[in-house]
Amino acid sequence: MSGRASTTALCLRWQRIGLLAGAIAVFVPALLAFQGARDVVGTVGARTSAAILDVTAAQDALARADVAAVASFAGGGVELAGPGQDHQAQIAVASQDLARAAGEQVTGDEGSRALQLVGGLLVEYTGLIEHADAELAQHHDLLGVADLWSATRLLHQDEGILAKLDQLRAAQQDALHRQLSTGWLDRAAALWWALPGLALLALLVVTQAFLRRRFGRAVNPALLLATALVVALLGVASLTLVVRSRLDATSATVASVVLARQTRTSTVDATGRWRLAQLLSPQCAAGCGEVVTAFVRDNSGGPARQVEPSQNTTETQEVAMSLTAAGRNTNLEFLIYAASGAVALLVLVGMQPRFDEYRHRAR
Repeated sequence: MSGRASTTALCLRWQRIGLLAGAIAVFVPALLAFQGARDVVGTVGARTSAAILDVTAAQDALARADVAAVASFAGGGVELAGPGQDHQAQIAVASQDLARAAGEQVTGDEGSRALQLVGGLLVEYTGLIEHADAELAQHHDLLGVADLWSATRLLHQDEGILAKLDQLRAAQQDALHRQLSTGWLDRAAALWWALPGLALLALLVVTQAFLRRRFGRAVNPALLLATALVVALLGVASLTLVVRSRLDATSATVASVVLARQTRTSTVDATGRWRLAQLLSPQCAAGCGEVVTAFVRDNSGGPARQVEPSQNTTETQEVAMSLTAAGRNTNLEFLIYAASGAVALLVLVGMQPRFDEYRHRAR
């Protein structure tokens, strides 16, 4: 033999290096993708979807609180009941929802500023309701109704509380979409572990063929087992695509819940406008200005719509069940470690006898 390593020796060395490097090239992105998918499930569950649900629940509660206040004032029992216990309970619910949304904030400083602004407007709204209560209790009906009108406008106008919460909710849903379509949950990111995995499988087949041709071995059991483990490793890594699909279903569930709540809030809002128009109408017999007159005219027709009971608890449970399904099998990270380590070990075990056999023949 010459002083240089023969072609067989070089091929054996490079194949072993290639197989070990391939195992690492599959292991690293597969592990990162799996961890990334698990982290997104946690973030969507603990923050993003929770924030969206809290904001829409706050909108529903505020609309119901306003209807309750108008109904209480219109009932004439303001001296005893003020805006009513239902109004106060719904304001408390909305405040709790907004506090949770602030803790779950996923839209950065812009979202924090929006919630701070909403908090300030809510304080102004409750102050106007309290002032209306005081005026109506003293039979200053016109002043009380004017304050009630101002409070309702603050809640429902184009730049009011509900509109600002709707803008925040839209930003949160955009954040949810980005979480599901970027990083390791981007379907194109699967190429980072799929391509090295396919290349490793191809190299294992080539190595088996080389060993059969040079050493007359029909099959190498260790490399055959390594091949099976690479297939299993790719199967585990592909669970990230399943997680993405399940999170897409969760996103669709959240969108469905948002739509249902918006529909209910619109119904509550329409009822509130009708009741307020009935309250304003006798106070504005001599005219209350163009805006108020137009409001009374546009909202006085027909009876109030039936306000549906809140479904918030049931809808939140529905989203939670979808998130539980999305997170299923995200605890299998250990299989990536085990399969990758076993592949590397089997490569060494499967190749070493051929190195020994080559050296024995070369003597």
